[in-house]
Amino acid sequence: MPLSEDPTALQGALLAEAFHLLLSSGRPVPRATLARAVGCGEAAVDEALAGLERIGRTRSPAAGEVLGSLGLSIEPSPHELLLEVGRRYTWCALDAVGILGALDASGRIRSVSPATGAGIEIGFEQGRPIALGGLVLFIPSATCTSVVDEWRPLVNFLRGRRGSRGLEHRAEGRRDHASARGGD
Repeated sequence: MPLSEDPTALQGALLAEAFHLLLSSGRPVPRATLARAVGCGEAAVDEALAGLERIGRTRSPAAGEVLGSLGLSIEPSPHELLLEVGRRYTWCALDAVGILGALDASGRIRSVSPATGAGIEIGFEQGRPIALGGLVLFIPSATCTSVVDEWRPLVNFLRGRRGSRGLEHRAEGRRDHASARGGD
């Protein structure tokens, strides 16, 4: 399970605003836009986003634009969402399912099995999967310091329990690494 820092009120507002702007526009969100939206200065936004980036809650390259927030991204990943507003990506399979469910949205998830490389596609109607066809959502219990960099790459769709062994070993390696750092 990821280590977590509770976001400050400003960070929470930035996460929500960035998520909604990424979802609606499919374009990078400038920090200045976020500062105006939450009613504070750009220096405060920069500091808050730096903290969120450090713990893996946002993705903001040096150009000063947010590309991902709360699991939703405009950067290509193995987990693609096809929505009415267009194509978006997620940091992991759980984000894909959670976003469609939380938004009560219809659409499709396209993913890739890390065990076989085979494509996986799941249709959703009003936030619910249409048919899962034996798919399993693998969620590790590994501890980490950055949700997006360390934990989410392990969260994937698999066809049955086959193939989960490799992910379980990767997750165990992360847990051992966290223990060595004193982060368990």
